[in-house]
Amino acid sequence: MAKKQTEEKVEIYDGGEDDSEQVEVQEEVKEEKPKKEKVIKEDKNAIKRQKMLEAVEEGNRVAEQSKKMLSGGAMIMEGAFAKIHTYIQAIGTGYSTGLLVLGEAGLGKSFSVRKALNKLNISYEVVEAYITPPELFLALFRCRKKGKILLLDDCHKLLEDPRCLSYLKCALASTQELNNGRTVTNATQKPLQDPISGIYVPNTFPFEGNVIILTNVLNEKNSHIKAVISRLDHVKLVFSEEQKFKIMDEIIKLPYSSTTEDERKYCLEYLHNNSKMCPKYVINLRTLKKLFDYYLFCKASNNNVFDASTFDLMGRGLLDLDNDGVDDSDIICARELEKRGDLSREEKCQEFMRLQEKARATYFRVLERAGITN
Repeated sequence: MAKKQTEEKVEIYDGGEDDSEQVEVQEEVKEEKPKKEKVIKEDKNAIKRQKMLEAVEEGNRVAEQSKKMLSGGAMIMEGAFAKIHTYIQAIGTGYSTGLLVLGEAGLGKSFSVRKALNKLNISYEVVEAYITPPELFLALFRCRKKGKILLLDDCHKLLEDPRCLSYLKCALASTQELNNGRTVTNATQKPLQDPISGIYVPNTFPFEGNVIILTNVLNEKNSHIKAVISRLDHVKLVFSEEQKFKIMDEIIKLPYSSTTEDERKYCLEYLHNNSKMCPKYVINLRTLKKLFDYYLFCKASNNNVFDASTFDLMGRGLLDLDNDGVDDSDIICARELEKRGDLSREEKCQEFMRLQEKARATYFRVLERAGITN
């Protein structure tokens, strides 16, 4: 019995040695854990550094792009041109019979349309200012072939003449196949002779060309005009005064005749400073060009020395500023009084009212016109 107990104790003891080995293994695992945590921590730091580098690179990329971004005025011009360009591209590829571009004078309708036509290498004929019904019929005949465009640029009363509208409705007729089935018909019995080619034009001919109409005004209440414009795509150019000045900020960066950028900037500042005083005159891009021409004249006519007073005289006439009760003598009087350092502003005002027999409000309009701010 005693011998068996001893053997059992040995077995128990042997089992205890196995437990000690397991404990040692567990301790080894515990020792390895900090190493794994350290590796993970290093990986996180590396990822963090990588993300920081990527953020810096992205910031540099955005900064570089922002330098290349168009200014507000350039984006306005580019947006308007892109819209016109898209519609003309649709015409050129046969997905549209024509286009109507509506907008006030001097906004660049003609420039934008011709630029798009030239860029797309589309053949076109231009008729400007005025056209009679027979002339329109002949012009449509000349542009009857596929891929040819008749550009009617602000033709006076084009969309008011019933015969012109009748020809346009025929030329722009919407058909299942856009470039087939359109026929222009002249109701007169005698064939017309084309003054350009000298040939006699038949009273009826198929029309596969396209028409672009540019106009400042449009009477959309007229049912016949509605019938024409319903056959056309439409682009309406409308810019606020703020947008116009943003565009002009870009225009003065472009060369014009022999003017410098500083001289063009002077003209723009003059227009900006006086625009609020000419509510009856509509500011447009053409206004700035006229001021450029005035500047050149005022410099050339004075031995290449700019004459600011003559420029102001012509500028006021352009902007219709002389209709606010202020005349040249008022400005001269205010400037002379301004030289009197012994008089206060109120005393100068009273003297102006006495000499010119004008109201107090007129005096302060004169100061603004004359550029007197003190």
